[in-house]
Amino acid sequence: MKLSTPGHIQEHREAMQPTSCKNRIVVSMLVLVLVLAALDQTIVATALPTIAADLQGHGQLTWVFSTYLVASTAVIPLYGRLADAHGPRATLLFACLIFVAGSMLCGLSRDMSELLIARAVQGLGAGGLMTLTMLAIGDVVPPTRRGQFQGLLGSMYGLATLFGPPLGGWLTDQFSWRWAFLLNVPPGLIVLLVLAVLYRPAGRTRAGAVDYPGALLLAMALVTGLLATRARAEDGVHALLPIAAIGLLAAFVWLESKVANPILPLRLFRRSAFALSSVLSASTGLALFTAVVFVPLYLQYSAKLGSAQAGLHLLPLMLAITAASVVGGKRMGRRGTARALAIAGSMAMAGAYVGLALSTASTNREAMLLALGVLGLGIGLTIPVTTIACQRTAESQDQGIATASVIMFRSVGGALGVSLLGALLSQGIQPPPGGFDSAEGFATAFSAALQPLFWVSALVCSIAGVAALGMPQALFPSRTHERLQ
Repeated sequence: MKLSTPGHIQEHREAMQPTSCKNRIVVSMLVLVLVLAALDQTIVATALPTIAADLQGHGQLTWVFSTYLVASTAVIPLYGRLADAHGPRATLLFACLIFVAGSMLCGLSRDMSELLIARAVQGLGAGGLMTLTMLAIGDVVPPTRRGQFQGLLGSMYGLATLFGPPLGGWLTDQFSWRWAFLLNVPPGLIVLLVLAVLYRPAGRTRAGAVDYPGALLLAMALVTGLLATRARAEDGVHALLPIAAIGLLAAFVWLESKVANPILPLRLFRRSAFALSSVLSASTGLALFTAVVFVPLYLQYSAKLGSAQAGLHLLPLMLAITAASVVGGKRMGRRGTARALAIAGSMAMAGAYVGLALSTASTNREAMLLALGVLGLGIGLTIPVTTIACQRTAESQDQGIATASVIMFRSVGGALGVSLLGALLSQGIQPPPGGFDSAEGFATAFSAALQPLFWVSALVCSIAGVAALGMPQALFPSRTHERLQ
């Protein structure tokens, strides 16, 4: 952080005192806006059936989830570079404004097409909120307490993700699915106003030119890849989408190898630990969001539970993620046992999906809850491994983008995985002998079509376990990293 004058330095030091009322308010606003962005990753999971029925969009049901993830993922690296170039305050306020506007548009949507566009707008703002709040904390707390407050943001993010599904179900049952989105508007406007008035970050050294073409190519590749998961060979021009996605990705890689300030430096992937951590992170995203999306659908369509009840069934998953992340992070901080934790986490995820496939086939809800708990343990063990491995293998000038990349690949794995599995689910639902006129007939068909999705997820997690074998046996964090654990 570069400050211009000794007086400016002293002024900023005084502003950063932990007793400063102004900075306590700013921190609370940063926590609140991160919670809102995290909530919207999972709050719609239990509202999806109601949304699809209300807007007549059963065929696009999982896109309500995937569109948000893809949009927020595509802009994560861009927001980091924009903050370096234009300062974190302006960038954060812009992201908050976009998120609030997208939330309002979601709540006012009249059909599925409008909702998907609004979810994309909402995601474009959320990607900045999830990235920039971490950066802004460094401006309002002393260096000796930054680890503590980063931990606060992490725990609040986890809690928001934890309570998203049951909150979405409760709002849907008691009021309307629209309130799952409109809920963000009043607090979002308050955050926008308070941060505009009180948040005054110190001056920063400006980075070089932002790689806008690279950011655009990355976004186009992700969106095209999402659309490609729904393309069929008989759809004519739509069948070219997979080729277009590959072409855009190739163009992105070529551009990143030529520009001076790439949005995603390719040199990071020359280190095997970073490349393998990216694979593990993507598989973790698929494992998490597949359960968050499809388990509530099973519980509502096949087990005939309400939205709120279906959301409560995800509590073992989220609680286990939170607990295992804490345990895994502390173990990494003390011993750096990367390979063992990565293997254990991947195998736990694979075994959990085998359990989910078997429990849905036998309609054993207790076994499903146990499998969800095991899945949460696997995800929680893997998350700190991928984060610390990327940080430890990146050079100092790439720390920010390396950390952002972990989030990006996790979201990519979740978004593309859910979209692809959703397409397989739609194709796999076959009319039973009694037809879909019977509610029981649809429930049986849905349950049968869902089980292969869990087997596919188990296979992906097993492949990630093989990748984990190539991870370093141990990582030895610096003292700075130890303080952050």
